[in-house]
Amino acid sequence: MSSFDALHALKRNLPFAIDDIDRVNALYADWLRHRRPADIRVIDLWTYCFVWRYLLTKFLRDPSLNEVDLDSLLGRIYEQVVDKRHSLQNRDRYASWVSVVCHNQYVNYRRLTHPEMIRGLPPETALVEEPAIQHDDVLVLYRALTAAIGRLPEYLRDVCELKVVHGRTYEEIGRLTEKNIVVVRSYINRSLQRLRADPDFVLFCRHHFDEESANEGTHRPRRLSGRENEIEP
Repeated sequence: MSSFDALHALKRNLPFAIDDIDRVNALYADWLRHRRPADIRVIDLWTYCFVWRYLLTKFLRDPSLNEVDLDSLLGRIYEQVVDKRHSLQNRDRYASWVSVVCHNQYVNYRRLTHPEMIRGLPPETALVEEPAIQHDDVLVLYRALTAAIGRLPEYLRDVCELKVVHGRTYEEIGRLTEKNIVVVRSYINRSLQRLRADPDFVLFCRHHFDEESANEGTHRPRRLSGRENEIEP
């Protein structure tokens, strides 16, 4: 199961849409008053889904964010939210606060690992609250991703689909495609680079989520030509 499939399945356990910010805030405020275990379980589930979705959208647009970073950041941000939310002063803005935590942790990660990509940003940029996404984007993003994979050179498509869509390990992909691990890793890296340079996919992400990626760095996606006719080296 891919990360998108897993997230979509997990979200089905929520009693409201992930972007229903008013209900999230109301439930959190209600939990603070009554401390019902059922309420905090829903809050925790929403928090995990929200953080996961935030990072998945970053992962697809940022070449510096790999799978290990994604898993590590997911755990770190979720734990920070759980540990620090008791100190939240404005208890009617829980959802917005979670968004700020996600943004701050992501910017801090990039400052540590790739400072040259955001060197021009002032320090206070990390403290600006990101606008909440107002639509359920995961399924739409999933469809756009599979369409972008279909535009890859033929020799990359199967490997990329097995990894990104179906969540297979490198070893499983090697067995299924009869390729060694070195080749599998190389093909996956190439396919991810091409996905992040696919002008239609990049434009889709910017249009449907936010325009932050236009300000995060100076790299612009280059238009690739002849992709459909490229042959395996």
